[in-house]
Amino acid sequence: MTRDETRSADYLIDWRSWRGPKQFGWYELSAPRWWPRGERARFPLLFVTALAVKTRFALFPPTPDVMEDDVDEAELEALLDEMPGTLPMELAPAGQRAGAVSVGFSVDPDADLTPAQRLVAERGVRVRADHWSDGFALHPVDVLAWQPSFGGFSTVDGLVGRGFDAYVRILHPIEKRDDDITRLRWSALPDARLDEPGWRPDRRPDGLIDLDFESERGVELVEGVIPEPERRVIHQLLRDDLRRRADASRIVQGIWAGIGGLDVEGATQCRIDQPEREIVPFTGAFDEIVLVDDWHTVSIVYPESGAWCLANDTDLVSTYLAAEASLAQRFLDDPRLECLVVGPENQVG
Repeated sequence: MTRDETRSADYLIDWRSWRGPKQFGWYELSAPRWWPRGERARFPLLFVTALAVKTRFALFPPTPDVMEDDVDEAELEALLDEMPGTLPMELAPAGQRAGAVSVGFSVDPDADLTPAQRLVAERGVRVRADHWSDGFALHPVDVLAWQPSFGGFSTVDGLVGRGFDAYVRILHPIEKRDDDITRLRWSALPDARLDEPGWRPDRRPDGLIDLDFESERGVELVEGVIPEPERRVIHQLLRDDLRRRADASRIVQGIWAGIGGLDVEGATQCRIDQPEREIVPFTGAFDEIVLVDDWHTVSIVYPESGAWCLANDTDLVSTYLAAEASLAQRFLDDPRLECLVVGPENQVG
């Protein structure tokens, strides 16, 4: 092999420099053809490393990607329909209409899964908008023009912000589930203490939560999510208020990053500074107060004009509104809702 032939290869051993086994695998290699002529480089254990890499992939080959053509669409649709917590919305990069959020799953690479099961496990469940109006989408917010100034954690103004004229507590009805769902107002309870702003049906006189309340009474308290009938009424009242004032400011709907299975960490670096909560803001057409999954409504909703703010939390059995007095009164007067007047410093419940 001539010197020119050696130089024509990317990497070839220059056997003229071989001095036997005493080198213990330290070879002098001819330099790549794009290096300056005459320079040399020593690569210790090059072949040992290459052999180790090859052995790793031979013994533990990577799981091949599931191709769309491999998946039975009927089986995939059945999996998605059975899976709880499929998110009924789209989260898309700003300015784009398409997007998805993955619901996190882990899968054993050796598990005997069908292509459809592996697709769901590896790629997550694509977010769907079939519960909402056509074209409904949320987009991550990169910059907030305005956000509430919050008080302390577990107080009303720590949830919806300080400086508003009035604060309203919207109670989630209690549900009794038999063959049908019977909905019960708090005021119908014989031991109701609605004059105590932070009271809730499962709160004992000493202030602690009675964890056996639901099982003993055979009822369920609706925590973290506004029930659908109340959610639609609230949306209607807030939307009508925006139209009445010709408020065309952007609507922000914030999602707590701690909601299980929802990966929003990479959506945007922008955050809402609610105390003890990392709230990721999104925006889009105000067609609905977004239902994130079966157990959570969005954590906060407000227009960037600062006209009002609506918020709840994952373990609260009521939702709170901060607004001007006239809008607060419309909530208090609406017979479809059970509402109470509270103060900004009151404990949430």
